Amino acid sequence: MEKIVIRKPKIEDLDSMLEMINSVVEERAMISIQEKQTKANERKFLKYTIKENESKRSLTKILVIDNKAMGICSITPYGLIQTHVGEIKVLSHV
Repeated sequence: MEKIVIRKPKIEDLDSMLEMINSVVEERAMISIQEKQTKANERKFLKYTIKENESKRSLTKILVIDNKAMGICSITPYGLIQTHVGEIKVLSHV
């Protein structure tokens, strides 16, 4: 039976998230990232994402199936004045 968890990302997810995004890029999916990411770029993204979660400026969760990142969802408000308006991004690679 598969173990399915939705949680905030951790730095330990780096390799799994890198594998996920690069496999989606390889499939030529219609996403904003069109080039394979390096480990350094993904680490920078992950650190930023964790910092944004901790500061509550945005909320990001990842989908983990059998200890492997298979999806990511983020909710980001547009600013201090328009906190009721924002952007939702979802990526799934199941």
